[in-house]
Amino acid sequence: MHCVDCGADLTGMTVGSDGKVECPSCGKTVFFQEDDGTATFHWTPGLLPDSERFEFIERIGEGSFGIVFKAYDKELKRFVAIKSPKHSNAEVKIDLFLREARAASRLRHPNIVTVFDVLESGESVRIVSEFVEGFPLRDWMSQTRPDRDEVCRVCEEICQAIHYAHDQGVVHRDLKPANIVMDEKGAPHILDFGLSYSRNFPMESIGTPGLPIGTPAFMAPEQVRGDSKSIDRWTDVYAIGIILYQCLTNRLPFQGRSSQLFQQILEQPPPKLRSIDPSIPASLEAICLKALAKDPDSRYSTASEMGDDLRRFLSGEIVGAYGKIDARSMKQIGRRHFAKGMAATLGLGFLGSSAYLWRRNAQDNPRTKCVLHFEPATATVVMSPISTVDGYPDEKQNVILRSGKAQSLSPGYYRLTITQGKDFFSVYRTVPGQESDPLGATSGVPLTHRSWKRTKGIVELPPVRLRPLNEVQANMVFHAGGTMRPVRAMQLLAEKTFDVKPFLIDQDEVSMEAFTKVFPNFVAQDATGPAVGIAFEHAIAYAEKVGKQVPTIWHWLWATTNGGTTKFPWGDTVVEQAWPDATTEGWSDESRSQPPVKQLYSGAYEWADTPPDLMPLPHAKKAMEGPYQMEPMRNRAIVGGPPITSDKKGILSDRSEPMRFGYYDTTRVFPQVGFRCVRELT
Repeated sequence: MHCVDCGADLTGMTVGSDGKVECPSCGKTVFFQEDDGTATFHWTPGLLPDSERFEFIERIGEGSFGIVFKAYDKELKRFVAIKSPKHSNAEVKIDLFLREARAASRLRHPNIVTVFDVLESGESVRIVSEFVEGFPLRDWMSQTRPDRDEVCRVCEEICQAIHYAHDQGVVHRDLKPANIVMDEKGAPHILDFGLSYSRNFPMESIGTPGLPIGTPAFMAPEQVRGDSKSIDRWTDVYAIGIILYQCLTNRLPFQGRSSQLFQQILEQPPPKLRSIDPSIPASLEAICLKALAKDPDSRYSTASEMGDDLRRFLSGEIVGAYGKIDARSMKQIGRRHFAKGMAATLGLGFLGSSAYLWRRNAQDNPRTKCVLHFEPATATVVMSPISTVDGYPDEKQNVILRSGKAQSLSPGYYRLTITQGKDFFSVYRTVPGQESDPLGATSGVPLTHRSWKRTKGIVELPPVRLRPLNEVQANMVFHAGGTMRPVRAMQLLAEKTFDVKPFLIDQDEVSMEAFTKVFPNFVAQDATGPAVGIAFEHAIAYAEKVGKQVPTIWHWLWATTNGGTTKFPWGDTVVEQAWPDATTEGWSDESRSQPPVKQLYSGAYEWADTPPDLMPLPHAKKAMEGPYQMEPMRNRAIVGGPPITSDKKGILSDRSEPMRFGYYDTTRVFPQVGFRCVRELT
């Protein structure tokens, strides 16, 4: 016998003379039917509620604060679920009961039960919501006995539904099988937002600060500690991990009475799933254990990320939490190759076809075995090869790495992203060919992104450290980002709107003093003022050292147009105009942000990490010819600078334009070119 709320095994529990059993894991009182061995919620017997509009049919469940009835709406001709408080208004605040309606009424998702209405009459209040014909997840599991893939599909749908709720500012805080109803088609529907809270609008707090709230068996460590400030979307990710664990192993990772249970949640790792069922694939176990990490920063940062990993598992792709192909994925890849081999060779065997494809791929695409160490080792690291066609990261060819684990990679340049919780960072790395030699340094600046060491045939790439935001955000300006409309600027006409993620940008250009502190061997032409004579190679090397990135044109445009709302330099709406002379017309070279971004025009020209294919401009066309095709990072954009002089060679725009713009050789230094940094945010 199992608890219908948390699923804990109640076998062997002593049943009272009144037939009641108190679940040791969740504290719920259940009623034990000795004739058929089933358990149901216990409630005080009584008549069904009276109503003129609704015909109450039966009691169907019990939530955290109320009893749920199935009813028929006589006016709208449909079945509904109606929740009534379990206690009188004198014992529980109506506002506390209605928080579920306030939270759920804003959510419109096919996998979240819709709240239709709230009925108040005198001292009574009821919540009218969608009625889903089906069973709680726990009952659905025991009755239908779904296979492992079906369980993963259901949990992936739960992840995406909860991610939607999070995007609307609602965190559930009490996810468990009893709060998930499976319909006749096998689709999950999430209900009971009675313990939820919203980041977007005020809702009365439930519980006493410092005390845990929720269903104990499904509580995350931060809930057990009563740390309300740490409870957020990652708390729901933990609960989904418990649900996945229970569905795969038919047991909870932590069991016992509340005090023992809480101690286990805080101090003990969950038993590995493969120790319970060795047939569970290692990659699936990794997904579940990542969701159950004690530290929220070590879990999936969003429910959607967990759902994406479950989708990858189902499709036989590399799972981010595991980082390599496991036996299950190899079988699925083998099946796909077998099917292709059958079609191409009229029935040649799988082994022969796969071996041929493997050898052919190795000949056409020689690979280098590489190892990368990164900090923290639990972070998610993805390498995206830089396309030789357009110079942008090719995310379709993403490779997920594990710290210190060898991985075979195609030679070329890669953009590496490292994510841990809410922190995000990106750098570049170079994977050499078999005969390549690493570059040492240029002008005394170690080029980390082009360096490596080869030992016994294995290439060791320079390690990566994800520096937390609190170490880098000093003297940076926050921009929320968003969708930027087309603007006319720097000979660039954006034909489409584009999205800019939130970011921090340096308030000032990088100074030569700051640059030489990081690279003391750099030979500076002038030790004062902004760092100039800086090649793009130098800029990204410095940016990585300080935990930042070189901005793209989109970051620069967002800052210089105040999110696309003003013209250069900070006039009215963007239109054709005569641009002011900084030396005579007295305009202030500061953006309208608080604090302002400075010296976007009056200082040095600045590197932007944007390759030449941004727009079909003459400079871009010229840059695409010759060396660019062989060296994807050979050319990058230059923006900004004082709008006074023009370059005689015509590479930079003349004074009639709002700012300088062109593509320069990234390996060279230019006396007037410097840079500033950004830090992208998740």
